[in-house]
Amino acid sequence: MNEEYMHINQQRWNEMVGVHEKSAFYDVAGFKAGRHTLAPLEREELGNVARKSPLQQQCNMGMDTQP
Repeated sequence: MNEEYMHINQQRWNEMVGVHEKSAFYDVAGFKAGRHTLAPLEREELGNVARKSPLQQQCNMGMDTQP
């Protein structure tokens, strides 16, 4: 990837952060208050992740990666 493309891509992501943060879809306030974003089946399949470092690639704002 060339540097110009990377710069344009980064700018666009930075622009969208505010839009996503205010969106009812993401419910950032609820997330910060402890709301889980994963479906019950996803949580069941993951099991206990205490003391682990989960990584979910391309989860947008990172709200699907919870300790």
